[in-house]
Amino acid sequence: MSKKNHTGQKWHFTLQMSKYTCTYKSENDNADILGELEKQFEDGDRTTILKGIAFCANGKLDFPNWLLQEVNELYYKASRQEVENLDDILGYIRPPGKNLKSFERNQSFKDELYSVVLNAHDIEHAPLTRKTPKKSAFSHAVEYFEKKGKKIKEPTVERIYLAESKRRTIKT
Repeated sequence: MSKKNHTGQKWHFTLQMSKYTCTYKSENDNADILGELEKQFEDGDRTTILKGIAFCANGKLDFPNWLLQEVNELYYKASRQEVENLDDILGYIRPPGKNLKSFERNQSFKDELYSVVLNAHDIEHAPLTRKTPKKSAFSHAVEYFEKKGKKIKEPTVERIYLAESKRRTIKT
């Protein structure tokens, strides 16, 4: 997601599993992102706790009060064994009822595909569209996976990439 800040500079914030990428950030932008995370948390999205921790840790930022209080409370609940598992207190990163091994294998493939497409776009300057005379980033990914013995079609690569891109972007 790209957005212009108060000075007109663009910034981009994307969640990539436990990695955040910020091409521009200022104190105001950090406050905006943390404010949005707090709002999502107040709306019941417990996965924002981990997102907030990763964002603050990656940017070497102080935790906001709401996040500090929640992390402390979670630590004490876990240390006193008041919860059965971390999903109960942090929210379900994987959908409930999904087989963990299957989910991890699937997610690992999606992460790899996403990285291959981004690398093709960043390094090869391949466009992120199939409607181009130039070789697209999706075509690069198809070739990459064919070399690994996996058969996948370009529209499927595009669909998975766009879904992952949407999933990894925190709305602000």
